Amino acid sequence: MDKLPQDATSSTMGTIYQFYNALKWCFDLVEGQTLYIERYGDVAIVGDKNIEIKAYDDSLTDSHENLWKTLSNWLNDAFDHSAYNNLLLVTTQNIGKLSKLHDWNAQSPASKLEILKEIHSKAIERYEKRRPPESGGANKTNERPKSLIIMDYVISKEAKLLESVLPKFEILDSSPLPETEYKQIVQKNAKHVLERYAESLINSLLGFVLTPKIIIGAGWAIKYEDFKNELQNLTTGFASSTRTFPPKNSNVSPNQSADDSAFVKKILQIDYKAVVDEAKKDYLYAASTILEEFNQGILESRCNNFRSEVLSEFNSKYRTACRNIANEIKHSSRDFYDACMQAQCPTFSGYESPPKSFKNGVLHLEMDDATKEMKWHLEKEGA
Repeated sequence: MDKLPQDATSSTMGTIYQFYNALKWCFDLVEGQTLYIERYGDVAIVGDKNIEIKAYDDSLTDSHENLWKTLSNWLNDAFDHSAYNNLLLVTTQNIGKLSKLHDWNAQSPASKLEILKEIHSKAIERYEKRRPPESGGANKTNERPKSLIIMDYVISKEAKLLESVLPKFEILDSSPLPETEYKQIVQKNAKHVLERYAESLINSLLGFVLTPKIIIGAGWAIKYEDFKNELQNLTTGFASSTRTFPPKNSNVSPNQSADDSAFVKKILQIDYKAVVDEAKKDYLYAASTILEEFNQGILESRCNNFRSEVLSEFNSKYRTACRNIANEIKHSSRDFYDACMQAQCPTFSGYESPPKSFKNGVLHLEMDDATKEMKWHLEKEGA
């Protein structure tokens, strides 16, 4: 299908690119800051940065309207440049090595001003050479080009104002194209959720940035606190139960765990030899899984939380069982053991529900810890 005569693809893509960049800067917000879109320019963080964002296919030449129009906006009387430490032109355009703008950001304020004056002077020379002799009638070819009119405006500003604005003005050229920008945002800012949910997280945050709830006047305002809360809520949702739990190795032999282990002795203490082999398998499954899968970073922290929950539930059930011994103690202790083995697992953040064998293995690991003084043998209260 052919494009319509009034196709607005380029304009729409420029708007999308602006919101990609706005989201990227949201991740850099600190407490107390607010990011504005289309209120004080393309993107603004009052007290920090004012950012003009441009998506163009051509190069950023010395006299490109993109450069000079951006500068004219920042030199306008209605713009309060003192509210910002940095004035950034972010553009997909590249600056050629022969351009006077090459190494712009490394130049001193005085050098920046001289560069602009030289570009302006050269533009006037080109215009004068192209302009035909004056004729008596109106001749559009004699009209000053728009780009030169904008240059005239910039160079005509008071030296004091230029000296205040130019030190803050930096050009971030060759910025990633929209598709690449999106991919980089996903890769950089969605590491804390599973890869298959990374794009969903970023898409949800883009939706938040666009929501009417944060529109103020003609623009958007995203507060640090609101963005942080939205990110935390989305992360919790995407990370709650997204990964299949590591499977149990069916080739594990119970002989790999010695009978003199503390957790085995505690089972034998209640005369329940029939469950020892299964307990050994669960013990080895939990121990190897923790060592291989949950030995560092956020996963280690989540595993520790899971183990704490398992231990807390066991202690609570043990106290209850001790208060309600109905049969001979070892018989009641074996009933208590079975009830614990059959109990449902606590949640393990970031994973689907772990198998009971992992939870049971964790219990045996805790039983093996001499510092916790855990046991299966019940004791009557007051005994």
